[in-house]
Amino acid sequence: MVRETHAYGLPTLEENPFSIRPLEAGESGKLIGRDDVFNRLQNYLRLRSARRVMLVGPLGSGRTSLARCLRVYSGAYATIDHLPAQSPATALLRMCYQQMIGGEPPHDRMELVNDLVNEMYSFNDKLPMIVIDMPASALSVLDVALRDAHSSLERLNALLVLVCDVKERHQLPSTVIDAFETYRLSPFTAGDVVGLVRQRLASIGVMDSEFSMADATKILEECDGYPASVITILRDAVDVIRMRQSNEPSMPYLDSSAKIQPRDEPESLRRLMGAPEEPGFSAAEPVATKLGEEAHEDHALTGDVIDASTPWQHRDNLEQKTQATVPQDEPAMGFDLDFGELEEAKENDEPLQPTPFDTPIIDASATLGSSYAPVEGTFGNLARRNKDAKLASDPLKEPTSANRHELVDDADEYQYWVNEPVNTIDATA
Repeated sequence: MVRETHAYGLPTLEENPFSIRPLEAGESGKLIGRDDVFNRLQNYLRLRSARRVMLVGPLGSGRTSLARCLRVYSGAYATIDHLPAQSPATALLRMCYQQMIGGEPPHDRMELVNDLVNEMYSFNDKLPMIVIDMPASALSVLDVALRDAHSSLERLNALLVLVCDVKERHQLPSTVIDAFETYRLSPFTAGDVVGLVRQRLASIGVMDSEFSMADATKILEECDGYPASVITILRDAVDVIRMRQSNEPSMPYLDSSAKIQPRDEPESLRRLMGAPEEPGFSAAEPVATKLGEEAHEDHALTGDVIDASTPWQHRDNLEQKTQATVPQDEPAMGFDLDFGELEEAKENDEPLQPTPFDTPIIDASATLGSSYAPVEGTFGNLARRNKDAKLASDPLKEPTSANRHELVDDADEYQYWVNEPVNTIDATA
């Protein structure tokens, strides 16, 4: 099997194993080119040899990764990455207490130092480790902390590691520099680069590659040779290969799935499935629609322009002309109402059957106990005034049992009469 190779002999990878992030505890297998320093510091921890070590190297030389990989070999671990500007020495000792012992540290500094010293000697198997890795911007604060806490740090039975670069080291006072052993981290060699590539490829399951010493030498010529610069070049090369691979035209998609042959399905399903239409038939145009269109074309009237300013009585010629265009032997569109057929159907109808109930109709608006029926409508007030006047003028007059017709109003076009029953009153009572 022939593997496709690209820049620097790197194969096409599903994921990029090259990352410049610092290594964590337990990833010492990925630490390349630092075997000498790593083994020496590991032996210090194993043999419980208290030391103060300064790791000197530029940013990206692997100082932080080296210190973190040693964590699993220490009895207790504390890392200091920031310090306050106020009382930095006391803050340094309190952070060591909180991370290595736990709990709230004592407020008295002497008591705090004594507790730390006693706790450092309680680890019998492995030596505790304290790492001070602060940014260059806090160098002045670090200088004050190391000078003020110098005597206290000397009493601790632990491996104290100070991480700094060359410029920071020159800015520290000589008393601090002389108290630390200096370990300088050197750039990678070509063999280190080859080992780095093989180890990172093996971490994702790629055991063989065509990366050679010539490729490693070429990479070292393009950078300063420190781990971060070398890994950055390899990371970018792998990303270029992967992006180039993703931008290549893909194979055309061939649909091999089974299709359902449409039979009596709607036309939308026919178009969706891509089935050919039967000759002479189209489901999108029903037969009824076609017949309606033909009939509409046969009976279409010829449209003429009518002048709206022409009076209607002078448009007879135009109406006759329009009627002449309509064929006389064909029936008009729509339906024809036959009154003779309706009268014949009316005579053949059966008479209505009487209802089995004879319920009287009660007028709910009638006033109980009134002597006359209420009058409603436009002339209601006028009728009530006339009745009240008559009753007031002759209250003892005997009303007759017959109905009395009274003319209320007489106009030119209509007359309004009131028909009310009149009760007979016994005058001798």
